[in-house]
Amino acid sequence: THEDIDMSARAYALWLGYGADQVPWKPGISYRYTAFSGDDPGTTKFERYDPLLSGGQNNYTPGALVSSVLVNANLRSQRITLTANPSEQMGLTLEYSVHRADQLNNRGAIGPMQVLGSKALAREVDLFVNVFVGKNYYIQGVLAAAKPDSAIKEALGGSAKNWYAAQLSLYFFF
Repeated sequence: THEDIDMSARAYALWLGYGADQVPWKPGISYRYTAFSGDDPGTTKFERYDPLLSGGQNNYTPGALVSSVLVNANLRSQRITLTANPSEQMGLTLEYSVHRADQLNNRGAIGPMQVLGSKALAREVDLFVNVFVGKNYYIQGVLAAAKPDSAIKEALGGSAKNWYAAQLSLYFFF
């Protein structure tokens, strides 16, 4: 809410999971549902959720690729995550996400996506591999693929190619 503007936005998340830490590879599974309100043009209030700063790695963004186009506003996402730790130094994470709009009015979004013809935005799969190399370093590899759905395709004139990414990063700490 805001004291000077007639607005009422909302966001919520449900994140359930299980980790089997007592078995080899310590497998885990989780499901996350997030909802960030969009603006309903049929009301006088402004309802689009403003994420302010919703960065960070995969926990708080729509996905490695889709987060380049979508922010945590006018968005409903579902994510299934599988994890495994083959060793104390290595972690594997596989995620599958489905993203839909809360409202067809998408005022505040980038360029051609201000008004949507569909709520189906995109689907994404991401694979993260983290390897810790000593106390102060770790290497992260990411493979990602996203498929734009009808809302993005229509906004771009009827078609959109799939998006792919491969990334290898070295992180070091002092």
